[in-house]
Amino acid sequence: MVKENEYYDILCVKADASDADIKKAYYLKARKVHPDKNPGDPQAARNFQVLGEAYQVLSNPEKRAAYDKYGKEGVQQDAMVDPAAVFGMLFGSEVFEEYVGQLALAYLASIEADLESYEPDIRKQILQDKIKALQKEREDKLAATLKNKLEPFVEGRTDEFIEWANEEAKRLSSAGDNREEHIQKAIEAKMDALLQSLWQINVLDIESTLSHVCQSVLKDPSVTKDVLRGRATGLRKLGTIFQGDKKPYTRGSSLRNESDVKQDTGGSSKAMS
Repeated sequence: MVKENEYYDILCVKADASDADIKKAYYLKARKVHPDKNPGDPQAARNFQVLGEAYQVLSNPEKRAAYDKYGKEGVQQDAMVDPAAVFGMLFGSEVFEEYVGQLALAYLASIEADLESYEPDIRKQILQDKIKALQKEREDKLAATLKNKLEPFVEGRTDEFIEWANEEAKRLSSAGDNREEHIQKAIEAKMDALLQSLWQINVLDIESTLSHVCQSVLKDPSVTKDVLRGRATGLRKLGTIFQGDKKPYTRGSSLRNESDVKQDTGGSSKAMS
């Protein structure tokens, strides 16, 4: 028996919901009520804020236990992290999806709860198979998108490509600066160690995915060597433009350590993240 049901009602889950059910409910609802999805709704920001607060409490075992026993009075409100930062750390941003795809944590949240009825070993195998298939689909789609974006440069339409890349860099930078501000505030507010870990998982996920995508684009056996050279040069140019005035990416600054990824391929891919 819990003292209050408000946070459970906000997420549309029962008081005995599993961690996976809570994560899935938050993921599905957050994408619907996110302010970017509801630009004409004056209540969108507030709805998203309330949803984020409910998730932060119910996804944390200690906070959830305190809430179940004492209600909101048992939870320190000043310990709450900006919901925009929470959402970004868990699921990324749709603005960047055409470059990094749907993050692994996001599709994990969408399928994990559906497998709870299976035995642990079977559930683990099904989950691994689903994640592997979704990751391949993600990388194939991103590779196709990147090839299309590089095509003008490969075909010699350099000015057109550079003009587009500069405009795209401005668009992504505008969204990225806002996202970094939310995350920095969360860090300064001493966010939960769990959220820090999740953010690191996302960084590794993005780096690894982009590395595979770039290798696919630059080692495509279906095109000529001239096309591959053009793609490599275009990708390097795109990375330089996207990087802008930020500190250049180096292998040493990466959270990964993959010796089988070449420097120029990896560098170009990370400049885009």
